[in-house]
Amino acid sequence: MEFMGQKVGFGREIKAAYMHRDMLEEVLKLRRSVRSRLGCVEEIIAPLLPSLGVHPGPGTVGISLYPVDYKR
Repeated sequence: MEFMGQKVGFGREIKAAYMHRDMLEEVLKLRRSVRSRLGCVEEIIAPLLPSLGVHPGPGTVGISLYPVDYKR
C-alpha cells in the first residue's frame, strides 16, 4: 500500500481497477485497504479473462491505479 501511495500520491483522487482469478474476497479486502488509504473516486472489479488468467493461474489478484488529474 505504501508503494502505491508513493507512486500515485497520497491525498490525490484516484481511479482503481481490480482484477482477479477466483479471488473476489481477496479483492474486496484489497479494495477496503485502498479506500481507507487513498482517495478512490471510481472503481472497477473484474475477473481476469481465461486468456490472461491462464498464465499466472488461480489465486491471482491485480490492481491498476492512476490519479484523476493525470496529464501526459
